[in-house]
Amino acid sequence: MPFPLKPYTKKYYIDQTKKLSVVTIPTRSDNYTFLVLNENKDKAILVDSADHKTVLKTLDDMKLELESVLLTHHHFDHVDGLDTILSKHPNSKLYCSKKDAMRGVFSSSYTEVKDGVELNIFGETVLVLETPGHTVSHLSYYFSESKALFCGDTLFSLGCGRVFEKESGIYESYFESMKNLKSNLTEETLVFCAHEYTKANLVFCEDKSLVPPSAKEEIHKRLARYNFERTIPSDFNFELKYNPFLKASSHEELKQIRTLKDNF
Repeated sequence: MPFPLKPYTKKYYIDQTKKLSVVTIPTRSDNYTFLVLNENKDKAILVDSADHKTVLKTLDDMKLELESVLLTHHHFDHVDGLDTILSKHPNSKLYCSKKDAMRGVFSSSYTEVKDGVELNIFGETVLVLETPGHTVSHLSYYFSESKALFCGDTLFSLGCGRVFEKESGIYESYFESMKNLKSNLTEETLVFCAHEYTKANLVFCEDKSLVPPSAKEEIHKRLARYNFERTIPSDFNFELKYNPFLKASSHEELKQIRTLKDNF
């Protein structure tokens, strides 16, 4: 069965969660930036910024007022033009970890959030989860009523983010991040990860015999649902069944699989 991932035909895509709509904006070569809309669809929450010009144009085209920004981590393809975005939407708030705020990638004022903090956004509870591993200070955001997870580069469909900051204990932290997700998410949760890496992750998993043939069959059904143009969002039930990093039984196993992927 081929993996017929076609070029994007839209500037953005809209998915309906159990409560709120999510606008997925393809940017750069494989990034996704997300806007979560309120029920009236006149306000938005931005999750990261891979390309601030595209973000600003989408907000303008859709006539959206930006209420706040949820930052997952400090990498350039997640913080592009944050100060510019916030200067053009001065009433919006920026939420991030203190560690990322101290890195100097933006100068705007911010509100520090950490694991277990609950934000009230558009009438629903958004749980902040600390999910380090890809970087030492990484956050994920779980919209509990919408059943939607925004996990940046911590979790991909059939994958996880490369470990960039190899401090002592980072793989133990990564393993705990996976446990944190499994402890707080329901199986029906939609997983909005920040890159279109599913095809490459499937090739790796098949080559290393980490998934059965049914994984590819389920991804193909997902592709068909999205007109064969994207694979995101995934769903947490699929990841629990097939994602080898999420299924790892120890930090040693997670490190072993991640090392294999790094060298693949």
